[in-house]
Amino acid sequence: MLPRMFGWISPCSTHLYLATAVCLSAIASVYSADLKVQCQACKDFVQTFWQGHENTAKSNFGGGNTDWEETRLGSYATSETRLVEIMEHSCTSGTDKDQCHQFVEHNEEPIEKWYFHLQKAFPNFEKWLCMDNTRVCCPPNTFGPDCEPCPGGTENPCTGRGTCEGSGTREGSGACRCQKGYSGAMCDLCDSGYEITDRNDTSITCEDIDECELDPLTCKIASEYCFNTEGSHKCYKCHPACHGGCSGAGAGRCKNCADGYIQVNGTCIDEQVALKEQDQALSDNKVPVEASLSDHQSLPNDERTDL
Repeated sequence: MLPRMFGWISPCSTHLYLATAVCLSAIASVYSADLKVQCQACKDFVQTFWQGHENTAKSNFGGGNTDWEETRLGSYATSETRLVEIMEHSCTSGTDKDQCHQFVEHNEEPIEKWYFHLQKAFPNFEKWLCMDNTRVCCPPNTFGPDCEPCPGGTENPCTGRGTCEGSGTREGSGACRCQKGYSGAMCDLCDSGYEITDRNDTSITCEDIDECELDPLTCKIASEYCFNTEGSHKCYKCHPACHGGCSGAGAGRCKNCADGYIQVNGTCIDEQVALKEQDQALSDNKVPVEASLSDHQSLPNDERTDL
């Protein structure tokens, strides 16, 4: 046990060298029974622990592996003094600092056991603490109380097209949550609006179907045009300058110009605007300029329907 000069006795700890000021902030919070929360807290702790481990090595001759530290740092490498310094900065970052502190408070003994006796035998602290000892986490691509493999196995879960619910934790159903465009229990099917473009023994590739290109008459109303979206399409009203339909947004995609509009360089423009610009150009002794309709080229806001 460390002498009092190295710290104070925590009201929530009987282990002086793990009792730091950060423990006080943890008392107010309730330790979650959710194993997903505990798993994340364990990972957050290990990450900050290793950062402190590295920082204390650098402040004492530099950094290195365990054998290097034993040679260069001597007894300090696994000393209580160093552990105090490491723990003072643990749980300083991560998802939930309070839960991280609470995790430490509930698992002081295994943390100390590993630090003083098991570092060389089990160098992977996260695996030893979070998976094997406290049993709040599972290896990647496994789930549930017994860390069962995710659908498709640990090497290629969910056919590589989704994530396994609860992966890496002791909870979850293991059900595949597919990426956009994929469906099925193993994410091995294409969702509606997508088609298979490639398939092999381990996965498939699904790509969006361009309904607009597939069927130019997808939009049934002549004054609308088709706009492809991911997994579907939308129908928008043609620009007011158009007559008899259009192929896309803006007055430059009209099949024909509506009454009161004339075509200039492929764009239907207001006839009166064009004449005024031409008259102005003539009065300035300039060659008539082509009217610009940049204000009419934006995508219409009149969305009719999602199909």
